[in-house]
Amino acid sequence: MYTGGLENHPRLVDRISREHPLMGNPGNVLRQACNPFHIREILTDQDLAFPEVTRSIPTTTSEQWLRKPFRSTGGHGISPVSLRATPIVSDQTTSNKDVFFQRFLDGPCYSATYLASDHTCELLGVTRQLVGQRFTNGPSFGYCGSLGPIVLTGKQKSILDRIGQALTATIPLRGLFGIDFVWHANQIWTLEINPRFPASVEILELAFGLSATGLHCQACLDPKHLCIQPTATSLQYGKAIIYAPESCTITSGNFQHWITHNASKRTTSGDPCSWFADIPMPGTRISVGGPILTVVAQDGNSHQVLRRLIRTGRQIQQECHSPGPLERSDATNQPKTLKEILSINLPGG
Repeated sequence: MYTGGLENHPRLVDRISREHPLMGNPGNVLRQACNPFHIREILTDQDLAFPEVTRSIPTTTSEQWLRKPFRSTGGHGISPVSLRATPIVSDQTTSNKDVFFQRFLDGPCYSATYLASDHTCELLGVTRQLVGQRFTNGPSFGYCGSLGPIVLTGKQKSILDRIGQALTATIPLRGLFGIDFVWHANQIWTLEINPRFPASVEILELAFGLSATGLHCQACLDPKHLCIQPTATSLQYGKAIIYAPESCTITSGNFQHWITHNASKRTTSGDPCSWFADIPMPGTRISVGGPILTVVAQDGNSHQVLRRLIRTGRQIQQECHSPGPLERSDATNQPKTLKEILSINLPGG
C-alpha cells in the first residue's frame, strides 16, 4: 500500500508489486488516472465539468492559466501564468513533456474521497482543502490541511456520485482514491485525481469512526464482503501542516512539550481540543519552508476548528524560534479574517 507521491512512479509500483502483494492501483491504472487529458475526456463525455487543459498556453486568451507538472503531489510545482500583465515568456508557454497547462478557476477547493472495487465506487465524504494558507506558511498552491466533514446538498452529492461512477466505469481503480475539485460558477469542477490513499481521509476517519486502512485493504483483497458502516458525528475536525518560516532545530524541550500536550489534551469524549501528529525527533533540522508537524483539532463547528488550528500553528512557529505570523508587524503578512480565509461549506450545504 502506498500514499502520496508514488503514483508518479508507475514503473516502480509495478516493480515492487512483482515481489509483494499490491493493495492499490497498478502502473497501468496510475498512468490513466494521472493523465489530465484522459480524465477531461471521461468527464466531459458525461457532461461533468473539467477545466480546459493544453500542452501549451493559447496565445490569444486573456484567461489565467496554471502551469502544472505531470508528476506532482500536494500542489508542489504549480505556478500561475498570467497573460494579462506581462508578455508571454517562451519557457512558460511552449510545449514541454513534463508539464501541462490548466485554465485557472477561482473558488474554494475541496477533496472528495471514494472507495472503489470492481468498477464501482462509493463516496465516503468531502473535506474543505486548506491550500496555500498564510498561517501555515505553506507554498502558494501547496496542500496544507483539511476541514470537515462537509455537508452536501442532494444535488451536490449526486454530481459527486456521477463523477466517481464515470471514473471507475472507465478506469479500474480500486481501494481509496480522491478527487480535488473547485466550486466555481455554482458548479463542481474536477481538477485532478489522486489514485491512492488521500491525505484528507483521516478527517473522515475521525468524523465517521472508520478505519480507512481496513476499508482500503478489504476493497483490494475481498471486495465482495465490503461493508461500510459510518457512525454519525456532531463534531467537526481539521488538520493543518505547519511549515517553518525560517530554519530551526527541534529541541528536546519542543519534543517533550508536544508529547505531554498530546497525553493531556487529546480525548475521545468530544470535548473541543487540539493535538499533534508527525512530531519530529529532537535534533531534527527543519529547513526554510519544510514541514514542522501537523496540528489536528476538533470542535463543534468548522470555524472554531479553524481558529484552533491558526492559534496552535502560531504557537508552534514561536516555540521553534521562528518568526511566525504573530511576530510580524507588516500588514501584508497578517492572517486574514476567517471569512476572508475560506468559505468552509459548499453553498447550500
